[in-house]
Amino acid sequence: MLTVALCTLRTRWVTFTGSFVALALGVALLAVTGRALAASLDAPERAPERFAAAPVVVRGQDTLRVPTPSGDRTAEQARVRPVPAPVVARLERLGTVVEDRSFPVRVRGGRGPGAPVGHPWSTAAFAPYRIDAGRAPRAADEVVVTGGWAAPGERVRTDRGTLRVVGTVPGLGFEDAVFFTDARAAELAPRSVQLAVDAEASAVREAVR
Repeated sequence: MLTVALCTLRTRWVTFTGSFVALALGVALLAVTGRALAASLDAPERAPERFAAAPVVVRGQDTLRVPTPSGDRTAEQARVRPVPAPVVARLERLGTVVEDRSFPVRVRGGRGPGAPVGHPWSTAAFAPYRIDAGRAPRAADEVVVTGGWAAPGERVRTDRGTLRVVGTVPGLGFEDAVFFTDARAAELAPRSVQLAVDAEASAVREAVR
């Protein structure tokens, strides 16, 4: 019996080697997957960033719910829906509502951060960002930027047109922001998928039902 096994091993050593390598790789893959899952379970929750100082944030629906004979099924949508207008109207009766918008801004000429993000100026207070030089934007071509890559009075060329920097705010580490007037931000990004609401959380919860 041992002789037959040795003869088989000699004639089929390539197959045995391939099977062993495949088994070893499979075990390694399972180990890596297990460690990744364990790390994700133990990961601390991310602290709020842009809306750390916002009283309440309302976000549009990002899942689709479909009733089936076996129960409701949900699927994540590629694009978050805007908050419905009737809901916005109810929220405005509770307190001040600020529409959030986010859109890419590409700086030309080889200067500036790699991936700045545009926002309406009224959302800056919720991070909170505080002006350390200059003033808030008032015209369509005026912006406030984070960090020290541009100073008040400078003009920067972007895919959103040539912009005049009128103020700066210290960067908070999680984004490179470019703040426009609320009106200009609404022109550049008409869809608003989340709102900051200055009202009691319980009242907001009731309004969005």
